[in-house]
Amino acid sequence: MNLLGSMLGYSAQPLNFDPAGHQLVPYTPQGGFLLGGFTVCMLVGTGIWGVAARVLPIRHVLRGALVTGLVLFCAVAGLGYALSPQPTSALAHPWAELQGQASATLRPAHVEEANGYWQPEDGYDWTAAAQDDLRVRWKPGLASRRHPHVVASDEEGEWEADAGYVWVDPDRPKDYRVRPVAAR
Repeated sequence: MNLLGSMLGYSAQPLNFDPAGHQLVPYTPQGGFLLGGFTVCMLVGTGIWGVAARVLPIRHVLRGALVTGLVLFCAVAGLGYALSPQPTSALAHPWAELQGQASATLRPAHVEEANGYWQPEDGYDWTAAAQDDLRVRWKPGLASRRHPHVVASDEEGEWEADAGYVWVDPDRPKDYRVRPVAAR
């Protein structure tokens, strides 16, 4: 899957894949591509030397196939690395750098980039303080960073006016302007 994902340029996010959510099998498309390339190079090296297997001793054929496969893999991987675009800057977690693990294609759900750092989307908060844990959860009562006096409601994705405030135009669901409640 890693090989197909990296070759076809699929993003992890539309697949609802949480790159920080699996501890045993990490999401590494480059690793999948390298493993697939290694396998193909070894297969080609074995095929080339297999032709000579009838006339040469088997130990020479096996050594030749191994060396040919490794040389071919090193050449292909080196060429691929030299031709691939290098990232200009890595995005970092708000508390510490993730050393290149974070990228726009690996962005977890409800996490956004702001000034070179990962941050939860408005209304969401980190589930843990660990630097490599990018999971977030909806946090009712959390004040909006974008809209003053608006807080996250109990229902995920919904907002409500802060205490002492009402909606300016309650008929428009995406209008988050509020005004103070008039004192009587």
